[in-house]
Amino acid sequence: MSLLAAVGLSQSFGGVTALEDVSVEAGPGELVGILGPNGSGKTTLVDALTGMLRPERGRIELGGVDVTARGAAGLARLGVARTFQTTRLMEPLTVGDNVLLGLHCAAVRRRRSRLQLVDAMLDALGIADLDGRVVRELSHGQRRRVELARALVGSPRALVLDEPTAGLFGPDAQAVAQLLAGVAESGVAMFMIEHDLGVVAEVCTRVVVLDRGLVVDQGPTRAVLAGDAVAAISGELGRDRFEAVSA
Repeated sequence: MSLLAAVGLSQSFGGVTALEDVSVEAGPGELVGILGPNGSGKTTLVDALTGMLRPERGRIELGGVDVTARGAAGLARLGVARTFQTTRLMEPLTVGDNVLLGLHCAAVRRRRSRLQLVDAMLDALGIADLDGRVVRELSHGQRRRVELARALVGSPRALVLDEPTAGLFGPDAQAVAQLLAGVAESGVAMFMIEHDLGVVAEVCTRVVVLDRGLVVDQGPTRAVLAGDAVAAISGELGRDRFEAVSA
């Protein structure tokens, strides 16, 4: 059963085709990886899935209902959260206050209850010690976790991630991957743009490969990663950890 889906999306910018009749879906508990070279349409797709872009053709469905016209704020109120390739946090605010912003659409109204949810999420991501620190003082890896905490604290129905492990290495990337696997197991439908094939191999249920705005392959993770479409773009993807976990 599909929870969040793009159906027949097409989009162009200045005569350049970004997406051409693209259809993807994620059901409860699925983590769908989105692969492709630079310029393949990945970010355009996730912008459409989260209401930041209204496609020229096609529609976005949430629970089988057409929500294309709802926009980003409307989809957030319906339980669709996202992270960005470059973290978008409120630099002058503390970590706790940034995560608190993730509850702006939640039904929880009492401030004490909201603060308890923030504390629990920071603890779950292993960053409780950062609570009172100002975001501009944080490292790249710490910011990644804060943005993920902000996206998760409102208990979204669907989560869309744009390169959540970019700039993270070794144990840091592994920790985020394990966290995402746990989120999927809780029943959240997830899409994830990711260049680290090791992360994709470990946590994704299925994979979609885009190239020049077209879906050139999709299916079970291992089959797609071993296929011709991924081999053709492997120079732009991180294969080292994939080869390690596949050995």
